[in-house]
Amino acid sequence: MALLWSNSVPRSKKLDEGLYSLRLLSLETFHFVLDKIQSKEMFSDNDIENLMKKQNISDTQTRHIIETISFMHKHLSKVILKPKDLKMVMIKNFNIEEDKAHLWIKIWTEDMGRNFNLGNMNELQNVSWELNLQAASTLFRKEAVPTATIQLKGSNDNTVLCLDEEELVYLYNHLENIQTKLDMYTSNVRD
Repeated sequence: MALLWSNSVPRSKKLDEGLYSLRLLSLETFHFVLDKIQSKEMFSDNDIENLMKKQNISDTQTRHIIETISFMHKHLSKVILKPKDLKMVMIKNFNIEEDKAHLWIKIWTEDMGRNFNLGNMNELQNVSWELNLQAASTLFRKEAVPTATIQLKGSNDNTVLCLDEEELVYLYNHLENIQTKLDMYTSNVRD
């Protein structure tokens, strides 16, 4: 999946030059630029002038670096990957220095957490189930109605599902589709 994402970023000589120019920035300056872009603040002429003086680079180089970081940030905001996989792609495919890639992933992870409210994620810890069979009722004496009760124990709360056969098959088919996609992406990453 990480490799598929990196292949979707339109590469050009200008982008490669901008990525290479990131090496001109100190980690502190890179952090400043990335924070400003992530918070969607505009760069003032004073900001650009200070960056030029601090890093001893031209106005054109400064603007090109800002455009490059903005472009990559825009593409990063459209993906959800494991941070370590994304960091590897940034280092290997885009030649970003490890300390800058680490900082970028840290800010990206915080941004994704805010955007998707990942702080409240409920991690699955245990699954238990039982089969219930209603043997008879006053209306249907000879008809047995089986239902499955599934309890999903999470880190924050529990979910209980009571499903008849049709609903259980529906859930099973969806889980199979998810597993198929996971298998497909896992095999693509290994290749």
